[in-house]
Amino acid sequence: MKKLLNLEENLQLKIRRDIFKLSASVPENFRFFCITFKQKDKSVLERLRYDIENDVELLYFIMQAEKKYKNCFLQNKEYIYSILSLDEFYLKNAKTIADYTKLNILEFLYIAVNYIDDAFPVVITHSLNREEKDLIKFLLYKGNKIDYLKQNNISEENFNILIKSICQAFKCDDINTALNRCLIEKYLKKDNNLFLNQIKNYMAE
Repeated sequence: MKKLLNLEENLQLKIRRDIFKLSASVPENFRFFCITFKQKDKSVLERLRYDIENDVELLYFIMQAEKKYKNCFLQNKEYIYSILSLDEFYLKNAKTIADYTKLNILEFLYIAVNYIDDAFPVVITHSLNREEKDLIKFLLYKGNKIDYLKQNNISEENFNILIKSICQAFKCDDINTALNRCLIEKYLKKDNNLFLNQIKNYMAE
């Protein structure tokens, strides 16, 4: 039973990484669609459907992503929604897009792209020390709090101190959001740095 639970947990860790990696690599025209779409604008949906049918890069990306949806994301919808905590507005739009295009992966991509857009730019307020970096890596690739406490000589109190410091570094209230922002920064580092530099230059004027 323990082995089965570990397999399930490892799958969930992989799903978190996959959803951000996939969403960070969407073609630019689809990213623009996601952050500008308004639910009642059917002409934009028609344009999206046209683009998917006629843009080779976008079509290939969507088809590969749809395979991942059927093989993995479909069985883990609730877990994905718990990672990408967005309000009802986004959820309704996502369902509209998936229903209109008959491509279920677009539901998740729309939600994830907007989650990333809302989190941008990722600002890290202080440098992470080695222990904090190791904890982040563990929670993203190896296991949960219980696993970490079992495998490391650390008290629960010190664990919570590390978690609090990581959350402060990523300017958020919970470790789930901190891990998500860490992945956003990892997969979109170039864009994130560009965005931060633009803000810095604007403030300097």
